Amino acid sequence: MKQFTILKKLISFFGVLFFIFSPSLASAQGFCGTNQAMQDLYEKYPGLKEEQKKLVESSKQFVIENNGRSRSVVYTIPVVFHILHEYGSENLHDTIIKAQIARLNKDFRKLNEDTANVVPEFKGLIADSRVEFKLATKDYQGNCTNGIERIFTHETQIGDDFSKLNPWPREKYLNIWVSANISRPGVAGYATFPSGAVGGYMYFLDGIMVTKDYVGESHRVLTHEVGHYLGLSHPWGDGEIGTGCGNDGILDTPPTKGWSFCSLNDATSCPAVNIAKAYSFSSVTTGSGVTDPTPVVADSGIVFSSFSASGVSNNSFVDTSFSFTNWETGSTDGETDYNLLTGSLNTSKYYEITITPKLGYNMSISKIDFNFYRTQTGVRTFAVRSSVDNFADNLAASADTSKYTIVSPNIFFIKNDTSYMDKSTINLDGVTNYVKRTSPIKFRFYGWNAEDVLGTFGIDNVTITLGNGKVENIQNYMEYAYCSKMFTIGQAEAMEATLNNSTASRDNLSKATNLAQTGTDVTTMPVCIPVADFNVSNKFICAGSAITFNNATWRAEGTYSWTFTDGTPATSTEANPTVTFNTHGWKTVSLTATNAAGSHTTTMENFIYVSGAWTEFQGTHVDNFQSENWWLVDNIGKDQVQWELVNIGVSGASKAYGLRNAIANAPQFGYYERVGGKRDALISPSYDLSLMTSGNLSFTYSAATRSPSAAGITERLVVYFSTDCGKTWGAPRRTITGVELISAGVVDGPYVPTQANQWRTATVSIPAFFHQGNVRFKFEYTASDGSNNIYINNFTIDGVVGIEEKMKNEYFSLNIFPNPSRDDQNLNVSYLSKGNEVKLSITDLVGKLVYSINENNGPGENTTIVNMSETNMKAGVYFLNISDGVYNQTKKVVVY
Repeated sequence: MKQFTILKKLISFFGVLFFIFSPSLASAQGFCGTNQAMQDLYEKYPGLKEEQKKLVESSKQFVIENNGRSRSVVYTIPVVFHILHEYGSENLHDTIIKAQIARLNKDFRKLNEDTANVVPEFKGLIADSRVEFKLATKDYQGNCTNGIERIFTHETQIGDDFSKLNPWPREKYLNIWVSANISRPGVAGYATFPSGAVGGYMYFLDGIMVTKDYVGESHRVLTHEVGHYLGLSHPWGDGEIGTGCGNDGILDTPPTKGWSFCSLNDATSCPAVNIAKAYSFSSVTTGSGVTDPTPVVADSGIVFSSFSASGVSNNSFVDTSFSFTNWETGSTDGETDYNLLTGSLNTSKYYEITITPKLGYNMSISKIDFNFYRTQTGVRTFAVRSSVDNFADNLAASADTSKYTIVSPNIFFIKNDTSYMDKSTINLDGVTNYVKRTSPIKFRFYGWNAEDVLGTFGIDNVTITLGNGKVENIQNYMEYAYCSKMFTIGQAEAMEATLNNSTASRDNLSKATNLAQTGTDVTTMPVCIPVADFNVSNKFICAGSAITFNNATWRAEGTYSWTFTDGTPATSTEANPTVTFNTHGWKTVSLTATNAAGSHTTTMENFIYVSGAWTEFQGTHVDNFQSENWWLVDNIGKDQVQWELVNIGVSGASKAYGLRNAIANAPQFGYYERVGGKRDALISPSYDLSLMTSGNLSFTYSAATRSPSAAGITERLVVYFSTDCGKTWGAPRRTITGVELISAGVVDGPYVPTQANQWRTATVSIPAFFHQGNVRFKFEYTASDGSNNIYINNFTIDGVVGIEEKMKNEYFSLNIFPNPSRDDQNLNVSYLSKGNEVKLSITDLVGKLVYSINENNGPGENTTIVNMSETNMKAGVYFLNISDGVYNQTKKVVVY
């Protein structure tokens, strides 16, 4: 047991990445916990990490070697969907699968309409990955298929690696399993990395698991998971989402902490880098022209232009400073009163600098500091504006000197007749349009009110303080933000590299020979022979009830032909017929589906059980399964393990109903890992409890576990009651689970009880509502992966019974001899009569009437001889019922 537990844990994390979802896309999404688990595995298995490194290095080398070449090859990947279902909503229609294929092709070929909504910073990086997907038209044996197979299994409720049933060869197909649930809470899907599926048992687990709620044209979980399948990591790399800035090793996907919600207006999760960009104008000379020739050192993510002058003199007035003449005049010599100035700002005369974030970056500008200089006849006023408002308003100004002041609106005024001033500041900290900006900003420095045209306006020691951060690619398909719209060019190159790498045979998928073998080299899907399949919402009904059959045929698009044992109608050509059954017993149902390619028939024997109008027992009763057997078995999972009558005890002399989950030689790899979630039901005979005034149901059970820990004991036994022949069961009446269910402790091998102390007794009260005729009881067992065998015995109905009920139980004193009987012997049927007419009838297991007689032989003991040759009763089980219109009694007859 222990080795299976460890194996399952390893496989659950080995080379897989999970996509986590939240039920509401408007709320924050969950996080992926797989990366850390993979790191733990890398520590235990260094060879696995080396395989990943080899794949990454090989991909990089492929990109380098193919740099500059025309990327024209289109890679086609054959796909098969395995729909795991229990005939519920998870049994997705073919149209949904085909719509999902269309969605993949749009997303990987850059044909999705919403690329128009990608933020400007990444529009130039949207890639056509040149990867296409086609449903296979040939299976791995060369048979016709539409690339969609349907598997009835309880594993649809589990959704782990052992739920990956019937994988097709991974070197030929991308296997996608669709389930109702996935075992890890909040997970929408997960995929295997190529390096995580190199060999061994991972060969059979390679592919993608996705829940049914995330498949279809409107969903992109599979776009994300196919990215993993083709070697892409999450943009934040190996760490947990939201815990630290990381990257995926691809140059054009910015570092990020990862996003679980869409916030395009605040697209930075990593800390900004603070920059203080200084301009010293050290290379400016009186002959260097209107552009500062001083080299501008590049800063990460931000491009700073050189200062330039416009509308003024052709050269700076002095060296190593940006100081030009020819500004607007408007001041007399030495004027210190602002109100006496007559000039105005000329928008064509200014100094300009442009600050541009690189693609994928943003900037938050907090302030601009600079020193102001003027000659004796230079400008008396200056201001700074920006392109944010098309240079309409002056930016917020401040000064730390008494030599000049700020006048409205944000104009620097030199109030002293001086030639040099101290630091001036433009304050932008927290101003909305200057925070996390992704587009360029131009700043212009205007001077006016010079005393003459030879006066200067000079600036020096300019320092621009800002923070630059990455504009993160929230709209990337490998993010969690649910507003994904693109792969980058680098990601497309990485996926192409994977498809040219032999790791996990990814390079074979799109080869021409494989496309021919999988039938994905054709443009028209062939018509395949259908697979007839059907189900009903309930298999147990009362005689005279109607039931609707749900047609679950795959690859249909044809006609149907049904047959129903003792049904009305007995045949039908409707897709989903409604049928009434009037006789008791098990009924066989058959469906033949036909289309242009051929026909297929599915026959389900003992599929419907119809209860007769009578009950098998009245009032109190004890059944230890030693003689007659009236119990019904519902093998819900249609598998090899079901409730059965077995011999137990030291000598095997006693009998009990057992569900033997533990098998000495497991029939297949992962058998025990697929036991969990399997359900099996055992249904009692019908009871007439109408004259009970109070009562209890009790039974004994004996169960062992293979799980070494209490946390692994999740199996449960649930008791239900029904008053409509088992059509509905209502709420559970008793649930026994966990350690309460395990009476015999941990047993590694197949468990069989041998001691009295291995049994426990459970009691369930029978409420007054169920004190009526035709009551059945059901024991439904749900297994865990650690389940061993369980047994039930000593089924007892006990309580207070009215005197009339006691008389009813003894009313006929029915006796049948010999029983069992040979088919060439006569049956002697004796009974007590009160003088009323009685009806004797015999039916087989499917409810077919084989014998019937009405008698009125007077009061007292009567005997009827049934001539077996006249009934044509062959070896089998039959039911003999006697009724006088008020009371009835039924006994089983065995013929051999």
